Amino acid sequence: MDVQSVGVIGAGFIGRGVAMAAALGGMRVLLYDIQEEVLERSLFHMGQRLAARSRHYGLTPGEMEEVLRRIRTVPRLESACDADLVLEAIPEDFEAKMALLRDVDRFAPPRAVLATTTSTFSVTELSGATSRPEWFLGLHFPQPPTSSRVVEVVRGYVTCEEAHELALRFCKRAGLTPIQTIDVPPFLVQRLLIPFIHEGIRALQEGVASASDIDEAMRLALQHPVGPLQLADRMGLDHVLATSEKLARETGDSRYLPPRLLRQMVRAGKLGRKSGEGFYVYDDVSTSAASAASDSMRVERRPLG
Repeated sequence: MDVQSVGVIGAGFIGRGVAMAAALGGMRVLLYDIQEEVLERSLFHMGQRLAARSRHYGLTPGEMEEVLRRIRTVPRLESACDADLVLEAIPEDFEAKMALLRDVDRFAPPRAVLATTTSTFSVTELSGATSRPEWFLGLHFPQPPTSSRVVEVVRGYVTCEEAHELALRFCKRAGLTPIQTIDVPPFLVQRLLIPFIHEGIRALQEGVASASDIDEAMRLALQHPVGPLQLADRMGLDHVLATSEKLARETGDSRYLPPRLLRQMVRAGKLGRKSGEGFYVYDDVSTSAASAASDSMRVERRPLG
């Protein structure tokens, strides 16, 4: 059996990316969020994203409409749970995730695979909120699926082979590359990414080099498409800070302690691309413009370094 339908709980940054990737893969999507305006905004973002990248996806206008028709917003949680795979994509709050997963467990079909997008909590521990831990696993998307094209498939301690294989097939059908990891938070990408970003920020904080020189050095030396400071701006400095604090708290590892400069910038409202200024200043600060823009950054000047 393959996944034909996907329920996505949470229509934010990651949730809408999963919904779009699944729809592009030909699957029916049921998208739910507790806030109606978030659902409406997500549909707008997905439409803009498809329109902006239709040539990249090789889609005709008719095919784009068909992709969007596969995504249906639903007003009730139980409606979104009527799917082969039900994915929790709400913010990183342990108690909120546990409460939601208890409800999802009640509403989802007996053989549905249940998944969480957590990046900091134990998948095995979260599976305890359900009556079917063997059908529960983690799907961690380091960036929106339509951008990074990679997903970490995290098996819980008792995740069954059938659920694991179904999740792998879902990822491949959605055009994603699955990376199989074990349940040891932080998962692979964040384990490597957050210290990398921190060191870039500390180098700027200590005056080692300018922001553009730090990023250019890493792009050229490591053949990365963007440097650590550009990447942090893309992710949102508030998101980087929140993730760093959670990882430091959960692991007790000093590698995840956020640099002083990161805290100062977030306090000043310099959150990166989404606010118009972070380590760089951007000329496309409106939501609609940012959604329709290409993946490349348009940097106007350096505010730091």
